[in-house]
Amino acid sequence: MRSIVYVVFFTLIACTAFATIRIVDNSASAMTGAYTTLQTAHDAAVGGDTLFVIGTNIQYGSLVNSKNLKWFGPGFFLSENPETQANTGSALTTNIELSSGSEGSMIVGFQTHGTITINSNNILVRRCCVFTENSDYNFNFGSISNVVIEGCYAVNSRIYYVYSSCVNLASSHNVTIQNCFLHEVNANEHTSIVSNSDGGPFTIRNNVLYGSLSLYNSNIDNNILRAGTVTATSSGIHNNLANSTQFGSANGNQTSVNMTEVFLGTGSTDGQWRLSATSPAIGAGLDGVDCGMFGGSNPYVLSGIPNLPTITFISAPTSGSTLNGLPVTIRARGRN
Repeated sequence: MRSIVYVVFFTLIACTAFATIRIVDNSASAMTGAYTTLQTAHDAAVGGDTLFVIGTNIQYGSLVNSKNLKWFGPGFFLSENPETQANTGSALTTNIELSSGSEGSMIVGFQTHGTITINSNNILVRRCCVFTENSDYNFNFGSISNVVIEGCYAVNSRIYYVYSSCVNLASSHNVTIQNCFLHEVNANEHTSIVSNSDGGPFTIRNNVLYGSLSLYNSNIDNNILRAGTVTATSSGIHNNLANSTQFGSANGNQTSVNMTEVFLGTGSTDGQWRLSATSPAIGAGLDGVDCGMFGGSNPYVLSGIPNLPTITFISAPTSGSTLNGLPVTIRARGRN
C-alpha cells in the first residue's frame, strides 16, 4: 500500500515546479532511500531543494536548518477534520531552528513540540502546529527581518512562573503574524501571547488570541482577544474584538464582547474557532472582512493542510492478477 501512495504522490506533484525532491519517512515501510530524520535529510540537501515529510506520528527529532530549503509536512489534527489526508499521521518534530544560511526557507504543515527559532531573514512559517510545555517560547526571534507566521496553531502551557510567550519578537523587524490561533494557557503578569522589546514594524492581523499583548511599533487589526491584557505603544489598533475594554472602542474596536456568541464552539480542535452564523466578528474587520483567524485574504486552513494536491482517500487490495491488474481507488484534491 505504501508504495502505491508514493507513486500517486509523485504523480500529483510532478507538474509542480520544484527542484530536487527528497522524501523523509521514518516508518517501518518507508521506501528505499528515504531519509528517516529531518537533520540527515537537511545535511544531504542542497539549497533550493524541496523536502516532503511523510506523516507517521513517530518523532522525527529536531532540526537546525542552515540552507534555503522548502519543507512540507502533511498538517495536523488530520483525524478530526473531513477530507484532510488518507494518511492521518502528522510530521512530529521537537525544536526547529532556522539559522544563518536559511534565508528564503519555508516550513509548512508540521506539528512541533518545542520551539521554532528564527535566526535568519526572509522566512515563511505556514500552517504549523506548535505545542510548548517545557520551553519559554513557541516562536522565538533573533535580530532578523522579513518573516511571516501564517495560519499556525500555537499553545504555550509553560508553568506560570516562567517568563514565556507564544511569540517572542525581541528586536526583529518587518514581521507579520496573521490568521493564527495563539493561546497562552497560564496567562499572568509573567507571560504574553506576543511581545517585543523594540524593532518593528510588526503586523498582528486576523488572529484568535488568549493572553497578553505587549507590543511596540505595531499594526494590530482584525483580531479577536478572548481574554488578556493589551499594552501597545506607538501602534495602530483597528477593528479588533475583545472580551473587555482592552482595545478601547475607537477605530472600529468592539468592547465587552460575549465570546460565547463569537465562535461556533463545536467541532474539531481548530474548527471550533470558526465564526457562528450570528457572530459580531462577521464583517467587522478593516474593509469589511471577518475578524479572527478564518477572515481576511489568507484565511486559516483546517488541519494546516499544505497548499499542494493531497490524497484524501485510497483503497487497494493486497494483491492483483496479470488479467485484472491491481484495482486501486483514489480520491485527491487540490489545496489553496
